[in-house]
Amino acid sequence: MDLNKINFVNFPESEYHREITEKFQLIYHHTVSGGDALGDANYFKNKPGKIATHFIVGREGEIVQCFNGKYYGRHLGIKQSVFNMYQITNTNNLGLDKHSIGIELDSYGPLTMKDGQLYTAYNTKFVGEYVKYDRPFRGYTYYEKYTKNQLKAVKELSLHLCKTYNIPTKYQGGIFEINLRALKGEPGIWTHVSFRDDKSDCHPQVELLSMLSNL
Repeated sequence: MDLNKINFVNFPESEYHREITEKFQLIYHHTVSGGDALGDANYFKNKPGKIATHFIVGREGEIVQCFNGKYYGRHLGIKQSVFNMYQITNTNNLGLDKHSIGIELDSYGPLTMKDGQLYTAYNTKFVGEYVKYDRPFRGYTYYEKYTKNQLKAVKELSLHLCKTYNIPTKYQGGIFEINLRALKGEPGIWTHVSFRDDKSDCHPQVELLSMLSNL
């Protein structure tokens, strides 16, 4: 990957954990926002709790890196009750945060139809490309569509990170639902919905599935 394509921002050390940890998982999120990647990085700077992902990929394919992949941020937010329910004792939320790299895709995510008009989570009118699912995904029928340039950048970045940290790239399936393998820390590429049933990132857009299948 051409590292010149990455915008390395001045991200405060106070907003992530500057501890070197081994990485096993690459986890996709989407931002639920309408701004650009740099704007979302600035938002993370002001969010308490060291909640941040390593990378943000904008709709035009721009890549922002908040902090080095060898460190970690708090990006999963899994309650201990989830691990207890599935009798998982080998790891917990902190363990998964420590050993994963997070990539955010700029996107409004779920959209709501009202009187023939799509609205965002902020009750603003949505203008742009969207996906309509035959069956609701995580309670929503409509989602903003991840763009071609965005997915191209995510693919390139994912290959670079998986090679750097020896993370398997083979698409395992089952990553768009709660997955016990993900919760147990199995190496590979996952999404936020693999860990939490109250999240909708990322949604199973066909172009995203195709990208994952061809890594």
